[in-house]
Amino acid sequence: MEERISFAQFQGIFAEYLGIEVSRLTPEVNLLLELGVDSLSLVNVMLRLEREYQVMFNPEDRVMTRTLGEAYELFDNYRSLVLDAQTGS
Repeated sequence: MEERISFAQFQGIFAEYLGIEVSRLTPEVNLLLELGVDSLSLVNVMLRLEREYQVMFNPEDRVMTRTLGEAYELFDNYRSLVLDAQTGS
């Protein structure tokens, strides 16, 4: 299983999933208000991340995330838990 991923890699995943240019996906950008990403698309991206990286977001995280930075922080925290469990840390 892959180790942690960088923000740049995460940014690329969102760009691919949502069809948005990477340059527009800054940590501060509000995905819903500034980029017009609908909440269903955001939930779908997070569900794909769960499947591909074996993480499990809390349901409220999927609907409360607003910025790409928030999404990355949540993902990184959950991913760290998965990796720690696998290594017995």
